[in-house]
Amino acid sequence: MNILLYLFIFGSKILENMLATLRIIIINNNKKVLGALLQFANTMVWLLGTSLVIVDIDQDIFKLFAFALGSAFGSYLGSKVEEKLALGTNLIICITKWDLSSQIRGNGYAVTTLKSDGLETKIYTHLIITHRYKTNKLIDIIKKLDSNALIARENTSLVNGGYR
Repeated sequence: MNILLYLFIFGSKILENMLATLRIIIINNNKKVLGALLQFANTMVWLLGTSLVIVDIDQDIFKLFAFALGSAFGSYLGSKVEEKLALGTNLIICITKWDLSSQIRGNGYAVTTLKSDGLETKIYTHLIITHRYKTNKLIDIIKKLDSNALIARENTSLVNGGYR
């Protein structure tokens, strides 16, 4: 019977940490109501799991191990789930010797291009805001157009305006 208790503690801690990880990321993406709902669920799971660990803790040290392992595994799984969901937007900064804006636009991305002075030559700075789930595809496109392009990625939040 103890094995079922350990598994339940382990599972509840996985769920709790997954919810907590997702909540932080969702709040960072300005989804406050969803974040609050996730916090409610997270708290309920935490109370249930923690109450099982605290009862007779001095009699059964394995509850602590189930709790700690579930915490570590849940944090890892939460980050993997978030990675698959790819919520939010990224700003891609691409610096090249060539104007790639027409090719980037041709692939369905909005781009702002600035002509700049590099150390030895004129350069083009391309600014592209895109959904995170489209970021890797965009980076692949840029690399095919210019394998020497400087590419930087930054998490960003839209405040106002822009091409939709």
